[in-house]
Formats: sequence, C-alpha cells, structure tokens
Amino acid sequence: MSQTPDTDLNEHIRREYGNKECAIIMEKMRHGMVVPRLTHEECMDIMWQVLADPRWHEQASEGFKKVGQSVDLDGAEDTRICREAGVFWNEETTDHYANMRQKLDSEMAAVAEEVSSGAHILPA
Repeated sequence: MSQTPDTDLNEHIRREYGNKECAIIMEKMRHGMVVPRLTHEECMDIMWQVLADPRWHEQASEGFKKVGQSVDLDGAEDTRICREAGVFWNEETTDHYANMRQKLDSEMAAVAEEVSSGAHILPA
C-alpha cells in the first residue's frame, strides 16, 4: 500500500529498461546476430541510463504524497492521498475517529499542548 518504489517507480523503470534493451536486441538482429543477447556490461549500462534520468525520481517522489507519507501536517495536501492509502485515510479509525485527518489533528493538538505547558522539557 505505501511502498512508493513499488507503486511509483519500479513499473516505469522496468518499462524504460525493456524498451532500451529491445532496441539494442533489434539492432543486433539487423546486423546478423541470429539469437541476440546483451552482455552484462550492456545490461548495467542500460540500467544506469534509466536510473540516471531524474524525471523518474521526481515522479516517484510524488508517490510519497499519494500514500500520505509526506503530506503537509495541516491538511492542505490531504486530497493528494489516493489509491488504497486514500481509502484508509478517509475511513473511520480503529480508535473511532471519523478519519485520519481528525485523528492527526487531535494528536497534533495534544503535542502543541504538551509543548506549551513545558512538560516536554527534561530536568537538568
């Protein structure tokens, strides 16, 4: 549910790698290789090319918003939580809050109260 590399990175990396690998194999076939295969070095080079493209990582970083791991604590980004995480975010919690936003707001209020009371300061 919240494995962002699985939900927002690996699928795209696999597809891009496959496209590049296929292009090299087709080129080898055009040059007469009957059963073409890539060397380990060619495979590593393709993977480096794919993973070196920052757009995949930028796109994947949005996945952390989609699963709720990096949304603003104030609720401004709650609508970005989607897929299975959105279902869990919006349903009643096991401790009977209407949803995770309500629970998070309650917990943040408790933290703010503790900080303002000074209860969090350890004795010297």
